[in-house]
Parts: sequence; C-alpha cells; structure tokens
Amino acid sequence: MFHNVLLILLIGLCFCALAALVYIIFAKRFEDRMVGVNLVSTIVLNIIAILTIVLDTTFIIDVTIVYAFLGFLAIVVLCRLLALQVVERGISQGKTYKLPGHYSRHNKEKGAKK
Repeated sequence: MFHNVLLILLIGLCFCALAALVYIIFAKRFEDRMVGVNLVSTIVLNIIAILTIVLDTTFIIDVTIVYAFLGFLAIVVLCRLLALQVVERGISQGKTYKLPGHYSRHNKEKGAKK
C-alpha cells in the first residue's frame, strides 16, 4: 500500500517536472528560466529521494546530496553571471555601480582606484 502511494507520487512529480520544463521553454526572461531550472532540480531531487525509499537502497542518497550541491552551485554561478551582465550593460551605458568585493574589477579596467 505504501509503495503504491509513493509510485503515484512519483508519477505526479514527473508531470510537475514536465510542466516546469514547459515553463522554462516559454519563459521570456532569463531570470524566469533560472527559477524554472531550480524548480526542475528540486523536483528531480524529490524523485531520487522517493526512488531511494521505493527501491530500498541507501547509496542513492549520496547521489541526491551531490546533485543538490551541483544544483546549488549552478544557481550561484548563473546569478553571478547575471549580476556581471547587468553591471557590464550599465557600464556600457555610462552608469556606475558600487559592488562589494571582486565585482569592482570594472573600476580597475578604467584605471580608477578602490
């Protein structure tokens, strides 16, 4: 009985993942696509965790942890690239930004001091 409920839940999560993929395809902004990718990553994590219970194995949890870590790193890298694009677009339009840390490399290129 418990496994049947989990299998129904897996089917529902697969439909949710497909709906999230459709959302990614039809999203107009890059930020919306990033949210969609994060959503698909979370759904896949849930699917893997439920499969661990259904298959009664423990080593798949290690795969889930690694997948979660890689998904987190991917979102962090995409957010950083987005921030750099915004800064570079602003610099090309003559705007100035004060960002902390190593984002101030744009000031070094123009010869300004920190």
